[in-house]
Amino acid sequence: MNFLKKVVVFVFVVVSCLLAATLYLDNSDPEVSIRLFSYNTPVLSIGYWVIIFFAGGLLIGVIGNFFVSVKSFFKIRDLEKKLKHKQAELDLLKSQSS
Repeated sequence: MNFLKKVVVFVFVVVSCLLAATLYLDNSDPEVSIRLFSYNTPVLSIGYWVIIFFAGGLLIGVIGNFFVSVKSFFKIRDLEKKLKHKQAELDLLKSQSS
């Protein structure tokens, strides 16, 4: 199941990259400036903006996933410590009852 998940994610990333490249090639002529609040960005072709926003979204996703993974790592480590302690306690109780 884990292998299937990795294959699906890989295919999704490849298709997304191909789509971004196609959009870049098809829209490289018109140049636009994007207005964010009161800031005007430099004039670039639409293809560059697609790639910039795709890379930004990818970066935000990786950073978000990193924090979730770190939180899960520490939670698993704490649970393993508790399990080891409880297992030692159970072994001690079994040896006392025999």
